[in-house]
Amino acid sequence: MKAKVTGCEILKIVSWNCSYGRFPEKFEQIVKLAEADVYIIQECPNPNSEEISNLLKKFGIQKPLWVGHKSRDGTSGLGIFVKNDRNFSELEHDIDDGNLRYYLFCKVDDLNILGIWAHTTEKGYYSPYLREYLEKNEQRIDNNCVIAGDLNLDMKPENGRIADVNAIYKLLDEKGLISAYHKQTGESFGKETEKTLHKNGPSTHIDYVFAANEKIKYAELGQTKDWISYSDHVPLLVSLETSNVKNTSDKPIVNTDNIVTNSDVKNESIGFKTKTVSSKQIKTRSSDSDAVKRGLELIEQNGVAYYYIKGYSRKYQAKTPATLRKDDKEWGIERFEE
Repeated sequence: MKAKVTGCEILKIVSWNCSYGRFPEKFEQIVKLAEADVYIIQECPNPNSEEISNLLKKFGIQKPLWVGHKSRDGTSGLGIFVKNDRNFSELEHDIDDGNLRYYLFCKVDDLNILGIWAHTTEKGYYSPYLREYLEKNEQRIDNNCVIAGDLNLDMKPENGRIADVNAIYKLLDEKGLISAYHKQTGESFGKETEKTLHKNGPSTHIDYVFAANEKIKYAELGQTKDWISYSDHVPLLVSLETSNVKNTSDKPIVNTDNIVTNSDVKNESIGFKTKTVSSKQIKTRSSDSDAVKRGLELIEQNGVAYYYIKGYSRKYQAKTPATLRKDDKEWGIERFEE
């Protein structure tokens, strides 16, 4: 069940570098536990196989967009997977078949989404190519755009391409786009307490979702302990506010003209911390408006009052009747499982 916001709706996006191999197992895990609307997956195989097609049908997901290459045991690339009840179409952008290849640009409902895997065909830094792509497509990027993916971008002094990194952040800032994680935590770039990549050696923060400040409602990283057996990256989940223009027909809406087929391939448990609210926290809140400010929304169903965490399917049943709650400083909530 989706939580409603007046005149709007929450769109949940996951970006995750799932690491090569075991894709059906990994995808099923993240879909079941994230319950998102859009999945931007890096290092995923060509979804044209029968096994993956059946998996997408099982979870009500439209034919995805994908770009990639042949890898050691199959294919690897960037895919965007969208639920059937969302309007979904591919958008034009300026790319090439070399270092500016792993970018997908699409429209989901009223948002333009740019999926990125900052991957190059040459050894070296990623940031110059990411900067080149963004500058070539600058006229297509505005504050209605969402940029998500493995950007391979950090603020390490030893990066060697700090001028490119600064130019990228500056361009996005000028377009009115901010990092959802950094808005949620209040942390500065390069000072992140939670990392997205965990390999041998120092961990780092290189996966992002950028969007307009007013659209970002919530952001959360998966926990390393829950994802390390699947990938060296943890997934990033972001809830965005969007206009309620969902596809209500029986069929998905998607432009399938550019779906990748095998002949097009070139030779070359989610552990998210649920946004729970403790009884102690609730008891310090004196009004419904306070709860809404903290991301809770009051909904009545069949005479019972529930607080929904916006963008999430889990709900919490209020212990006190809705008619009393506004003046009851001692109201609390408890977990309610459907």
